Order: sequence, then C-alpha cells, then structure tokens
Amino acid sequence: MPTLYNCRTSLGEVAEHFGCERPRPTDWSPELWPGRTGLVIRNEDGQRIIETMTWGLPPPLGSDPDQKPVTSYWHRVLWKKDKNLLGLPHRCLIVMDGFAFPDGPTGGRTRTWYGFEDRPIFAWAGVWDRVGRRTGYAGLLASASEPVSPGNVMPAIVEPDEYSVWLDEDLSAHNIALRSAPRVDMYREQTERPWGADRTP
Repeated sequence: MPTLYNCRTSLGEVAEHFGCERPRPTDWSPELWPGRTGLVIRNEDGQRIIETMTWGLPPPLGSDPDQKPVTSYWHRVLWKKDKNLLGLPHRCLIVMDGFAFPDGPTGGRTRTWYGFEDRPIFAWAGVWDRVGRRTGYAGLLASASEPVSPGNVMPAIVEPDEYSVWLDEDLSAHNIALRSAPRVDMYREQTERPWGADRTP
C-alpha cells in the first residue's frame, strides 16, 4: 500500500487548482511518510478550504497507545468498519505531486515514482477525522493498473472534473475507488535513492 508521496507545491498553486481561498502561511512536509503533515482539501460551511493534517487517522480516545494510525483503507473495509467516515463531512482530497513504491530486492530497495506529466499536482480520494485535538487523514486504495505493477494497490486518484463529485455529492465512493483501467497519462520513474532514506516522522 502507498506509504510515501510528495507534496512539493505552493499554497497559491493549490488554491488555484482546487478553487479555494488561499489560507495564511502554513507548514507541511514536501515528502510524506505516515505521521508527517500533509495538505488536504475539504468543505467547511459550503466552501473548500486548505488544511494541514497528520497522515494517519487518529485512534479513538481510550485506545491502545501503541495502536498505529491507519493511513489507507479499501472502500469495502472502511464501509464495514465505519461507513460514517465515507459521509460528505469526512471526505477530503489529499494533495500530491507523485507517489512512490519500492523496487528491488530486500535490503536494496529503491524508490520508483509515479505521477502525471501534465499535472503538477493531483488529488487522492481521502477521508479525515478529528479526535480530541488531533486531526488526521487516510487515503482510499484502488487496484493497481499500468504503469503501476498489476496485483499491487495504488491511491484512488480523483480526476479534476470529479473533485465536486467527491466533496459535494452524496453517493457511494466505489465508482472512484474501484477504477483500475490502465493510466496511459501516468509516468513511471525509477531512481537509485534508497527506499527508507530520511524516513523520520
């Protein structure tokens, strides 16, 4: 499942792309591992806003302190576990410019990146929640399609003309989350950078 993505952009670019008001300056991680701070788009009072949150849904109050936050969900699993999170108030768009998967043998894995040549930023279908003072998000998973290796999983990508569908329309998420057609518009870039380099919260 996806555990690394990039969000190397500016608030101005995000605001223009997603049709949001530009917020006050804020900090986020350009390289996202679980537990780092990313950018999401969500609705509040009928308007789209840009917000920083932690990648990983906050565990329920009173849960095991060692419980790891969930960073991604299959639609069918989330529907059975907590379908309220798929409701409109909890939907968000996760801002990214590329996501990575490991390649190579154990102990020598490197990063292979995927993204769109014609899209400096794009969106991953997500859900968010607030528990106490903590807010966090998780992305929905889709079956991988070329150029991502078949049999793998990948982020459920939301097309630009579907942003309003995901954020505003009360319908099932499966139409977006279950797509697996080959992505001829997506690039695949192998690198020599070690998979776990600089992996800290």
